[in-house]
Amino acid sequence: WLESLVSIDRRMVRLSVPWPILDSSTNLAEGRRLEQAVAAAAPSWSVSTTGISDLNALLSDLVLRTQVNSFSGAFVTILIVLALLVASLRLALLGMIPNVLPIAILLGLMGYWGILLDIGTATVATVLIGISVDDTVYFLLHYRNARRSGADVSDAVRFSFEFSGNAAMFSTLILAAGFSLLGFSNFQSLAYLGILSALAVVLAVVSELLLLPAVLVVADRVAAWRVRGGQIPRL
Repeated sequence: WLESLVSIDRRMVRLSVPWPILDSSTNLAEGRRLEQAVAAAAPSWSVSTTGISDLNALLSDLVLRTQVNSFSGAFVTILIVLALLVASLRLALLGMIPNVLPIAILLGLMGYWGILLDIGTATVATVLIGISVDDTVYFLLHYRNARRSGADVSDAVRFSFEFSGNAAMFSTLILAAGFSLLGFSNFQSLAYLGILSALAVVLAVVSELLLLPAVLVVADRVAAWRVRGGQIPRL
């Protein structure tokens, strides 16, 4: 039996041990601790952990770090494109608020429900910001055109709702229904991706239709307050 653990040249030994299911960061940390403990007990040995558990932990950690970079790049790219479309960096920054907030809420819910970040769930943030910004573009373009034609903030928001509100809700229902079908998958990571994406697009349209108009109105009042020399505006 021991012969099966030793390589043919007698230079390597393979040991298999039971390993609990851990999140990727804990798994990697425990693996490094194991390597250090064995190396301290046998300094002449060269020790490395391997196996499916270690491979999945390394892959999940790589995906997570990649998605952080991808989300940062997507955020900056979308912000620049949105600023060019609406011809205003200030308006583009205000438009990004309702796109980032649903992501923060979704990640908080994942932590509360105990859903770990893996290859599937780590992509939700990047997918969400790419989808939700579509409605923001339409809303802000109509808002900008209304403001340029002389409408006040309230009329501009109402005008934007009339032209983009129904379309945003119907497209969200279609997307949510499509993503939710993935929830029936037997592959847990894919099922989580579908359910979370469906929830994400719903959160995005709610934030788009409720938060963005409020942000625009408050920003306009703050700007007017500064013009008046800091006098508190009536709400």
